Amino acid sequence: MSDSTESLIAYCQENRRLCPLSRQWDKLWRTVPNDTRKDWLLYPDWPGFPMPGIMKQISLADHIKWAAEHGALETVATFLRGLREDEWVHLGD
Repeated sequence: MSDSTESLIAYCQENRRLCPLSRQWDKLWRTVPNDTRKDWLLYPDWPGFPMPGIMKQISLADHIKWAAEHGALETVATFLRGLREDEWVHLGD
């Protein structure tokens, strides 16, 4: 399945989704090819750096755009579309 950046971002915002849970975000990072992973942004909620929900959603969109620019969009799309609903942070959680 071919995904566009815009369609994947839209999918990730359906059902009041904000971003994957931190454990899933870490797994997502590990799916990105090693040679480009060094430039991947960190999960936006490391201890001492809490981020409001909407900023997490923006950060996920930035990750998706980054993946598209680095040839990893299909890998990222497959991972994100494979998450169960309970593996996402939702608005209001």
